[in-house]
Amino acid sequence: MLSKAIYLSFFYIFFLVCFFLERILFALFNFGNTFKDGIAEPIRSFVHGFPMDLSATGYFMIPFLLATLLFSFWKNKSAEHSTYKVIGIVLSVMTSFFCVLDIVLYPAWGFRLDATPFFYMQSPTAALASGTTSDYLIYGSTLLLLAASFVYAFVRLLGMAYEIAQKDYVCRFDGIGLNFIPVVLFVGFTVLAIRGGVGVSTMNPGRVYFSDKVYFNHLAINPNWNLMYSIQKTDDFSGYYTLSDEESQRVYEESLAPSRKPRVATDTLFNTSRPNVLLCIMESFGGTACKLTGGADAMPNLCKYAEDGIVFNRFYANSFRTDRGLACILASYPGMPTTSLMKVTNKSQNVKKLPNALKEAGYKNSFYYGGDINFTNMNSFLVMSGYEKIICDANFTKDQKQSKWGAYDHVLFDFLAKDFENGNFGDRFFCTVLSSSSHEPFEVPYKHHEDKYLNSVMYSDSCLGSFLDRFRQTKYWDNTLIIILPDHSTGLVGDLANSDSLRYRIPMVWCGGAVKRHQVVDKISSQIDLSATLLGQLGIKHDDFMFSKDVFDNNSPEYAIFAFNNGFGIIEKEGYASYDYDSQTEITSTDAKILKRGKSFIQTVYRDFERR
Repeated sequence: MLSKAIYLSFFYIFFLVCFFLERILFALFNFGNTFKDGIAEPIRSFVHGFPMDLSATGYFMIPFLLATLLFSFWKNKSAEHSTYKVIGIVLSVMTSFFCVLDIVLYPAWGFRLDATPFFYMQSPTAALASGTTSDYLIYGSTLLLLAASFVYAFVRLLGMAYEIAQKDYVCRFDGIGLNFIPVVLFVGFTVLAIRGGVGVSTMNPGRVYFSDKVYFNHLAINPNWNLMYSIQKTDDFSGYYTLSDEESQRVYEESLAPSRKPRVATDTLFNTSRPNVLLCIMESFGGTACKLTGGADAMPNLCKYAEDGIVFNRFYANSFRTDRGLACILASYPGMPTTSLMKVTNKSQNVKKLPNALKEAGYKNSFYYGGDINFTNMNSFLVMSGYEKIICDANFTKDQKQSKWGAYDHVLFDFLAKDFENGNFGDRFFCTVLSSSSHEPFEVPYKHHEDKYLNSVMYSDSCLGSFLDRFRQTKYWDNTLIIILPDHSTGLVGDLANSDSLRYRIPMVWCGGAVKRHQVVDKISSQIDLSATLLGQLGIKHDDFMFSKDVFDNNSPEYAIFAFNNGFGIIEKEGYASYDYDSQTEITSTDAKILKRGKSFIQTVYRDFERR
């Protein structure tokens, strides 16, 4: 029993040290980026990257654990030692190769090693064309030296572990017939290490993100782990290319592309040219639960504030989960049938986001959420969006985190209200708050409706209303635009199918002291149109948001599109169409031309996603 524990402990420590040395090597090869601002940020990268190193070590431990389990029943110390040696040598060479390949590609590609380079292995010359001959001589020598060093160190230290395992007291302790116990204990530890702990979120790149400088977030990433993670996330997008690229581009440009013509200035919606912006993203606030959109009366406070605000009456969600909805709202990047922009860090970092644009215009950005900020890679997405202050479950006490998702909404909104009441915001801010209590399982400290979903919505709406009533008494009210909209849709009321357009209709309300007067906007629009519409009113350029339409620009086409699991729907004034990619058949279509436009849109998004 003790000998097994000695071996397994040795393997864990050895590969953790290897990953530490590999990060040092990566930092040295990128010396200018690493140390241009001092030593503090690199040190933080090492600290934040350690949990991912543990997770990567957990993956590397799997073959050792299988071998240990085998030799717990088959007593052959010589074969056991040889098996460990072979596994260790293979993994040492493999991690050395990935380390150096990562160093080679990073300067040209700008992201840590993932599955992307292996897409180009049919043409390795083109894949490595960014380096010179001298570069590859240096990198080749580095690989040989690193691999040889790791192999030599592993073999020598394994020999030491073998000698310790043969000591008399160890052998006597092993004789009690409990050799499988260390395996069971280490399996449990390995599962936790791979998963990244016992919290709601599993290990993902966002767990190590901490800086608004992307390089230091990259430095924290373990390339071995990142490669394994990205392979799991890799999809074949060919099934979404149902038209020729030429036809798809023509259809998109003719019918769907936002107008890039200068918009004729009209009467603005606001009392001031640059109001503060408070964005309230409400979990699962579907239109079927709101009177404004013909649904149940579960959002009375939202409706109350809509009476003096701007109501977008034909507004739609673009997707069906929070990670996708945030990308639609904050990056104006459409939801995709099988892929989430937020989960693919090396692509999401290349997409311009609304907070980025506002930050460039002088706004101070903050984000408030009562849950785990690392869930679905949210942290990395928010950091790279330009949020300078992020409040999450870590900012609440244990007593305040009574919900499965963290802090209940009344705790979250009370926290935010106190920050406003205490004057913790400057003269120009963009503040985003994301609620969570109306998420399944819909368990809330509130009982006003028999339906659990509607009851949870009523609870969150009451928290929102209480907050807005308090915010109205602060000095910020007169110069603030408040935008209220859901993160995504839901079909829980009326048992709506994934492809039903009613499932995606949601309320969006603009209110606050900065709004001039009440009005109802009947144009078809969706979450991805928020950036262009808001920035257009603020007089800020929005050309970087390629899929976002200014709702008040009459030159732009009028439509909304949404994605569900391997399918899409498109809504236009002339009709509606939906399509299922699994069966490659239309679900509903009032016009073949509308269906083709929907296919063109999804194909354009996936082509853009591949290029990023």
